[in-house]
Amino acid sequence: MKPFMVYYLLAFFQWIAGGSGLGGRCGAILAMCAGTLFLYGLGRKWFGRLPALIACAIYPLGPLVIEEQVLAKPEAFYMLFIIGAAYYASSLRPLLTGLFFSLAFCTKSQAAFFFPLVMILLYLSVTLPENSDRSRYRWYTILFRFSLGTVPPLIILVVWSAFTMIPFAWLGPELSQARYQAATALSFGYKFDYWISVSGMLLGSFLLQVLALIAVPCCFSFVLAGWAGHRYRLRDRPDLAALALFSGAVLWHILLHCMPHMPLYERYMVPHAPWLALVLAWFLVWSFNRGCSLLKLKPRLRTYASFACIAIIGLSQAWAVGWYLQDYTLPKKNNGVPEAVRYIEAHGQPDAIVFSAKSKPEFLYYTFQSTVDYECNKNDLHFLKRLIRRHRRRDMYWFLNYEERRNPLLSSRSDSEYANKWRRSFSLQQELLEPICTLELVWSDEKQHAYLYRILVNRNR
Repeated sequence: MKPFMVYYLLAFFQWIAGGSGLGGRCGAILAMCAGTLFLYGLGRKWFGRLPALIACAIYPLGPLVIEEQVLAKPEAFYMLFIIGAAYYASSLRPLLTGLFFSLAFCTKSQAAFFFPLVMILLYLSVTLPENSDRSRYRWYTILFRFSLGTVPPLIILVVWSAFTMIPFAWLGPELSQARYQAATALSFGYKFDYWISVSGMLLGSFLLQVLALIAVPCCFSFVLAGWAGHRYRLRDRPDLAALALFSGAVLWHILLHCMPHMPLYERYMVPHAPWLALVLAWFLVWSFNRGCSLLKLKPRLRTYASFACIAIIGLSQAWAVGWYLQDYTLPKKNNGVPEAVRYIEAHGQPDAIVFSAKSKPEFLYYTFQSTVDYECNKNDLHFLKRLIRRHRRRDMYWFLNYEERRNPLLSSRSDSEYANKWRRSFSLQQELLEPICTLELVWSDEKQHAYLYRILVNRNR
């Protein structure tokens, strides 16, 4: 469960779009576009116009960014508020900074990971020469205004959370789920390798992935080494201070997700995509300028070289995005769901309903505006029994599937052992359901490991 903002934002855009499938996604698309504009302002503030434009070309074209931010998920709104908070912190507007940061937290609680980034940006903005002589920008005044901006959304969050079905379900019950406990079996090295590979999916192009792998640690270490060696003061070079901050934010975010209780989900790496794009854009512009200076290129040749570099990077990025998304449809994983829904529409009664523990987004997608209803049985047999009793007068179906690609925690088991365990578990569930109903297999797809059972209620029970 997530805090309240994402639910009301999705409901608002669906209300605007008339409840269509596009309505659930247009809000995320608009949020990604607005976040890109904030990113341009942020990059222009610290690095200049050209790095900002390059960052705005890299960030929204990342395959993983496109995949996660065009769906009805909190990532797009979350990133909009985080980038907006960073932008207003750089512009030294603490009231709006606090408001946007608290809205990000009310969208997804992982926004707390970027609290140090926002506060350091506020501090750097205070130390800029144009702000150093303004008494109204004293640090304690900024902290007060920042805190004042966070108050309204946080009050709404506390009141809303207290009156939900499970109070504060986005905090305590969410963190007590089994996936957080299972993640402790994975080593630090395994998680670090996984997150580095996923971070490459934020860029798409192999060329950009290699450059990012070099740029982030080098920029962070070289800036800090120069500061420690008294070659310059970060107050005198705010661009280098911001560079160290953004590259450090990427490293901090990756290392934080290597902690024992952090599960492996690709979307967890999306929040550091804008900072990665800014660091990579600065590195590309700096490398190009240094190369032209060493080669002593004339202005005309430098212009041609810049166009050639932009074309190479653009073509490689476009090819990578096209290759990654060539088979991408919404939703991505079908697992036999569309075939099962079509079977029920063709052979079921007009009041048919299907239950499933997995593939909830897929069922909601394919049963939308169809004659088939869907309810999730929450992978709980007792809850399934209640659903059967509630809908006993309807034509009921139960969809089951398992994926051949196993969890890394079960990697020692072969596919046959995993399939046998799943069948034994299903046989036990079938025996427990016998007092109230019987299951009749009406459709199956062995290749996709998908099975559709018709639920026949025992009327004499």
